[in-house]
Amino acid sequence: MMRASPLPEDLLALLPRRSDEGPRVWLVGGAVRDWLLERPILDLDFAVEGDALALARSVADGLQADYYPLDPSRNTGRVLVQDSDTGKRIYDFAGLRGPDILTDLRDRDFTINAMAVDPFDLGRLIDPTGGLRDLKEKRLRACSDSAFLSDPLRVLRAVRLSQMLELRMEAETITSLKAATHLIESVSPERVRDELMRIFGLAEPSGALRLMLHLNLWEAVFPELPARTDGAAVETALRTLGHAAEILAVLDPVHDEERAADAILGSLVWRLGRYRQAIYENLNAEVAPDRARRPLLFLAGLFHLVGCSSIGPNGPAMPCPAEARMKLAAQRLRLSRRESRFLLRVLSAMHELRRIEDISPLVVYRYFNQAPDAGVGTVLLDLASQLAKQPGPPSGEDWEAALAKSRTLLEAAFERREELIDPPSLVDGTKLISSLGLRPGPEIGRLLERIREAQVEGLIQTEEQALEWTRRWIQAGR
Repeated sequence: MMRASPLPEDLLALLPRRSDEGPRVWLVGGAVRDWLLERPILDLDFAVEGDALALARSVADGLQADYYPLDPSRNTGRVLVQDSDTGKRIYDFAGLRGPDILTDLRDRDFTINAMAVDPFDLGRLIDPTGGLRDLKEKRLRACSDSAFLSDPLRVLRAVRLSQMLELRMEAETITSLKAATHLIESVSPERVRDELMRIFGLAEPSGALRLMLHLNLWEAVFPELPARTDGAAVETALRTLGHAAEILAVLDPVHDEERAADAILGSLVWRLGRYRQAIYENLNAEVAPDRARRPLLFLAGLFHLVGCSSIGPNGPAMPCPAEARMKLAAQRLRLSRRESRFLLRVLSAMHELRRIEDISPLVVYRYFNQAPDAGVGTVLLDLASQLAKQPGPPSGEDWEAALAKSRTLLEAAFERREELIDPPSLVDGTKLISSLGLRPGPEIGRLLERIREAQVEGLIQTEEQALEWTRRWIQAGR
């Protein structure tokens, strides 16, 4: 049965046919792979025999979309289409890598990405390296022995594709991959960052991390983590991230009901399921263009769990500052300031949650005050760490206590925000100064914060009460 075209009709109408005088064009790469697998496709890559920049500009004009000359020296342009359903779609147009389409495909990374189709003749697959066979046999195979040497970033891409598509890596491909591992440091930090974010954005990133360990990629990919990492700490980290992925899967708005049949996950869904959509929107909010909170949460979780444990010269584990390691990683990967702050807030919030025993309105307020954007995700990461403490399920009492704490915090975030996290201002600094005869300075800010805390505790509700409470607070010498 012929599959439906992966190309939107408005785009197809703007592409030159083979009989036209315009450049010859093929749909290539991951879009063809995902089309054959019947996976969702948002971004499309085209190989162009001719002026790819001119074609991209023409398509952008026809779609009333944005055009970017990605790499004029390599005849590569991008069309960015705003879509009301998906947010945006990306169409990349690149000149052929060689004299013809067959040479272009053979020069790509993996056989499953080295297939092409004519947009107007989808029934004829161009597949010079046997990608379709590898796809059917669930095998990841490099197009050539030099694939990783020509672009070492493909080492990370191999890990991601293996995990994402559940492929087994061919033996010769593994050998070639390992030979190029040391070259990862030669890849631009931005490219490494983007591929790592895709890995941490997978539905189950811990599987990819485990594969990195197996392939001896750990030190090359995470040089900031201890060189002599405690194996138990790594295993705990991988279990935690695995449980975090399970938690997010059962709390996803589109979820598999059977996954929650487990008693532990079932109780979690019963207590937290009402917040599915809110959690999804929170974790998928962008921190930087095309980079959301969710992958950053998993990255921070890894550094929290592994970054504070290493093997010392005499054998026992020694504590080390995860925050310092996280800062170094953020700098190396060229993460934005907002992303760096988010990562550090996750680390801080993880420590804070460990200390919380009796949860009160003031505790809730202070928690979200120090982790405004990271608080929700860290609650779920903390739940996952509870599940990872031991190989088997946690005790019923401990798990119920953890769920109760999480429910209180998520309820505050999604249903009681104005009451417990962001109460309306009763007074401002000017009012405090004029009414109480105070001098401007840092102390005014501290007083305003203490007023907000008293408001959350239910001690004050009006401007008059706030001023009187502050007057007594000052008189008491606090």
